[in-house]
Amino acid sequence: MKFNIQGLSNKFINIFFVFLGILSILGAASLLRNDLSELSGKMVLAIDIAIIGIVLIIPLRKDFKRLDNKVTYLLALTALFIWQCWIVMTMTSITKWDPTLILYKAIGHPIWDRNYFSIYPNNLFLLSAEHFLWLIFGKPELVLFTKELGFLNIFLLDSSILFLGRILRNNYGKRLSNFYILASLLLIGCSPWITIPYSDIWAFCVSSLNMSIVLLLTHQENTKLKTSILTGFLSLLLVVSYFLKPTLVIFYIALLIISLLQFVKGERRMSIRVVSLFVILIVAFFAAFSFYKKNTNLVSVDENKSFSLFHFAAMGISGRGGYNPQDTFKDKSIKNYENRKNRDLRVLKKRFNKMGPTAYERFLMNKQIYNTEDGTFTWGNEADTTMVDKSLSKTLPRRLFTVKNRASRTNSFSVVMQVIWLLTLLFMVFTCFNEEWMVQLLKYTVIGFFFFLLLFEGGRSRYVIQFLPFIILLASFGFDNFISKYVRKNNQLATNLDE
Repeated sequence: MKFNIQGLSNKFINIFFVFLGILSILGAASLLRNDLSELSGKMVLAIDIAIIGIVLIIPLRKDFKRLDNKVTYLLALTALFIWQCWIVMTMTSITKWDPTLILYKAIGHPIWDRNYFSIYPNNLFLLSAEHFLWLIFGKPELVLFTKELGFLNIFLLDSSILFLGRILRNNYGKRLSNFYILASLLLIGCSPWITIPYSDIWAFCVSSLNMSIVLLLTHQENTKLKTSILTGFLSLLLVVSYFLKPTLVIFYIALLIISLLQFVKGERRMSIRVVSLFVILIVAFFAAFSFYKKNTNLVSVDENKSFSLFHFAAMGISGRGGYNPQDTFKDKSIKNYENRKNRDLRVLKKRFNKMGPTAYERFLMNKQIYNTEDGTFTWGNEADTTMVDKSLSKTLPRRLFTVKNRASRTNSFSVVMQVIWLLTLLFMVFTCFNEEWMVQLLKYTVIGFFFFLLLFEGGRSRYVIQFLPFIILLASFGFDNFISKYVRKNNQLATNLDE
């Protein structure tokens, strides 16, 4: 019997993929049920009108297909852009968590935690980028700069979504591409997260670009020059991924696993030239930013004050597995790095031993739900996010996304997002039977992120944003498979019965 390493790999990753995916679906469905039970009368009426509209439109779908697709597409994108700009103009906020602290430092304003960048050095890249943009934009004041970064988020987000969508269209067809673009724009493009000047949106864009470059590299007709250029971009993106959000490197670990499996199967030959170029450029880019980080005058960093991985692992096993202020305060009081790391390791062991293996397994199942259940990505849950202009409190974005001018997960917003998110998760799990290498790359990536959030600080769905493109891509493949295998099959059966 021939050894099928591709099928074996898919079966292996599905053990975790299906189980964790089902937990996410159950969590999302439970949260949707709670949201539906609290619907206001106006929202129920709005849903009724939407359902009636859909029912009326379905018989006319053939007429809509006769419309100029390019004009319809352009009008839809224009409407989306207007909505995004409206959100940014009306939802500018000052937060009491990381985004505003980093902005303060970027514009030379005193910050409330002088040791922040020593404790969290991973945000140095974001600080440097925002300081550079602040200089380019002419040193605007805080509120204006926040708005400008919101508009930059729109540009980066839309560009990365449409760019990947275009590549998907060329590689896999219109249906899969359209699903990816639509789901991405609905879940994150139309959400208030575009107003927050933090690494989440940028990480989404980097993940999209990572996937785009890999898809472009799979083209058989690539010349040596094009392959070299794409390899250079991928090297740069890996370094940017590491310094922006280290968890983004999980994608490259998954890529390495799939490449090795393809090599073992004999489907891929390792080009010494390409691998050498990739490694050399990674070392060069990494060395360049490391040199900048050590010699910048923007902020002083004391590496002795940084938190170890054990700190975040200890956090990840307490409460809901999320941020624990007591752990942070305690570790800040310990001045020596090794003493702090040893204390975190003791706390981690103590918390695990107190739970025991079976209770810890139950804890992880609940944590998977907390990590992935919310289609709003826990909007309004991060400390305090207050809108700056109270005169705009009656505008539609404020009504949808705030309560008393503070970011809040309102029912009218959450129900819609929860339905979209639940469908996305369902279609994602539907790829369990798809053994394509590209789909397996996405599965390994998503499972890698799931594992990281289970083992370290998580407990809320905001962290999903950074690897959301991979989830939506899986859902796009799942949707395409569903239409191809089931809908068309049933339509053919109906046709045969009619005959």
